[in-house]
Amino acid sequence: MEFNIVAINPTQCRIYTPLNSKTDSMFAMQLSNKIFMEIYTLKNNIEIFCVTARSFPYEIKQAFAALINLLPTVEGRTFFGIAFEDKNGDMIYKAAVLESFGGEAEKLGCEKFIIEKGDYLTETLKDWKKDESLIGLTFKKFSESKYNATFPCVEWYQGNDVMCMVKLENQN
Repeated sequence: MEFNIVAINPTQCRIYTPLNSKTDSMFAMQLSNKIFMEIYTLKNNIEIFCVTARSFPYEIKQAFAALINLLPTVEGRTFFGIAFEDKNGDMIYKAAVLESFGGEAEKLGCEKFIIEKGDYLTETLKDWKKDESLIGLTFKKFSESKYNATFPCVEWYQGNDVMCMVKLENQN
């Protein structure tokens, strides 16, 4: 599976290819431990399976604990959090993990979910456990940005860091 970050420049200041080259430019900078909003291109769908939290945001940790208890090991596993509104406007949260083999979700009796390929507005939070509230604040910032993004909100856990992601709507 191949994932690609678009237009990375290893300097402190990063300039990105515009979403709409006629009208839009996006600039992002990396300062100390925080990377500010940037565009990430997911080249392929990511197939995951999940356990739904009974209450958002109060039972997110319990959902991850239930998911982890199903796995033979967490070593080498990639975890995600998925949040979206249902048809009644209630927030739904799913603790998720990348399938390690085809049919793993069915074998464990879990719901499958696909994170769709495409362009995402992202921000990576370093050492996110020091202040978990930053995740919610980051998604709030996305909703207040000039970009048209859509649900679901995706948390991609990468060691001590988490990449917060929202899919950008087509910019035709």
